[in-house]
Amino acid sequence: MLHLYRLIDSFAASPLPVLVMGETGVGKEVYARTLHARSARAGQPFLRAHCAACSESQQEGELFGAEPSRAGLFESADSGTVLLDEVGELSLPLQARLLRFLESGEVVRVGGVTPRRVDVRLICATHRDLEAEVAAGRFRADLFFRLAGLGLYLPPLRQRPDDIEALARYFLERSTRRLQGHEARLLPSALQALREHPWPGNIRQLHHVMERAAVFCGGLPVGPEHLALSVLAPSAPRRAGTVATPPGEPPGLRAHLVAAERQHILEALEQCAGNQTRAARLLQLSRRGLLKKLDALGLPRPRKKGQEE
Repeated sequence: MLHLYRLIDSFAASPLPVLVMGETGVGKEVYARTLHARSARAGQPFLRAHCAACSESQQEGELFGAEPSRAGLFESADSGTVLLDEVGELSLPLQARLLRFLESGEVVRVGGVTPRRVDVRLICATHRDLEAEVAAGRFRADLFFRLAGLGLYLPPLRQRPDDIEALARYFLERSTRRLQGHEARLLPSALQALREHPWPGNIRQLHHVMERAAVFCGGLPVGPEHLALSVLAPSAPRRAGTVATPPGEPPGLRAHLVAAERQHILEALEQCAGNQTRAARLLQLSRRGLLKKLDALGLPRPRKKGQEE
């Protein structure tokens, strides 16, 4: 990924907007923050808005402010950088307002008439194919061309096998040091399993997998059994001990419930640093009941040094 950092360094010196593209979870915000940190605006604010997180009217007020006294994101980030995450979700009227801001460098608060001059670097991120959105009439062509002058495409993790190992080691080292005070190592078989996984959730998913592995390994070398990759693979075959969908039950309901229960138990174990007794208490189960749940769901039992069996 060295070429990406070279691009970031070249983009950092420019005042032009940057469009960061890639699937959900590939690290678009991380690269946006890196670009800001390597620019002359590094000491100034870096503010983020998620364009799909609220209604059009709320989004307009958040970005441009509202009279009489509410400053918007662009005003608050003056001299700094604004990241518009999932810019492809903006409505056409808000796209028009954003284009006017890019052309004039001025914002007018909702309910006001006075333009306010602001100086911000705009970075936009999207998982959508904006060219296709333009062709479908859902995204303005003129705004797309303003944003796409400096484009940064982040490939999905499945296309970056060399990065999988480096990122997995980094996340595991950070997690095990926090939980256990020392590092754990990855077995070759675990590395092979990580390379072969499709990673639909990209870097975000890999991060969560390695955090869970740090809980389950209990200081031992991390093997495939600690990764719980089958829990995260929707197409994985049903493991021994899981419950089949009863006749007459809506298709997919049992799988959904089992996945939700697995997630709930994994989060409790992670919150309790792998301590089975504390996790069972948090889940309002006996410790024996928790172990039965782990076995029934095909999950490995976490091992924690100093914990009684």
